[in-house]
Amino acid sequence: MEFDLSRFVANINKGIYLKDPESSVLGRNILKQSIDMIDKLGFEEFTFKKLSQEIQSSEASVYRYFDNKHKLLLYLSSLYWGWVEYQLVLRNANISDPVRRLSNAIEVLTISNDDFKSTRDKIDFKNCLVSFVQSPQKRFSTKVWIRLIIMVHMQITKN
Repeated sequence: MEFDLSRFVANINKGIYLKDPESSVLGRNILKQSIDMIDKLGFEEFTFKKLSQEIQSSEASVYRYFDNKHKLLLYLSSLYWGWVEYQLVLRNANISDPVRRLSNAIEVLTISNDDFKSTRDKIDFKNCLVSFVQSPQKRFSTKVWIRLIIMVHMQITKN
């Protein structure tokens, strides 16, 4: 049985966005280009004005989808964690052994670089997770989050 990833829908809080970006070509283009631009420019340098120039649309059209760039980043993070949840459900469907379920969960969270085909620098999920757990602040940098999101987005939109 083959799964159609185009049917994947993350359960994202409707308060994060004004108009669902998955509902239109422009919205999906906003998501795709924002991921690329945040990775290239960094979150602080990324603006809706620069994004609108990149997608050749008005800045107002971007604001029809998101109040600000922080809500856009929250949307992208929610999309990432929705994808992780989707993978966990698929991997653990019909498995009752708790050790095997835990092993599958660890595997999903520490997926190898080879499973993602990206033109960007590769990032090792397992090392990221280990760094996160060992970090005294218990948080990722924005750049790590953005790269994780980029990889997931590329996997979801892969044809």
